[in-house]
Amino acid sequence: MGHDIPAVVFDLSATGIGIVRSLGEKGIKVYAFDIRGKIPNR
Repeated sequence: MGHDIPAVVFDLSATGIGIVRSLGEKGIKVYAFDIRGKIPNR
């Protein structure tokens, strides 16, 4: 199955890294950004 739309992950915690790795193994292009500290806590 071809994947034309990439995934975007905004969390690079342990869970986020697992998601990125899993999607990559399935041939899905992944763009990942760590946003911790860039958004003020509310």
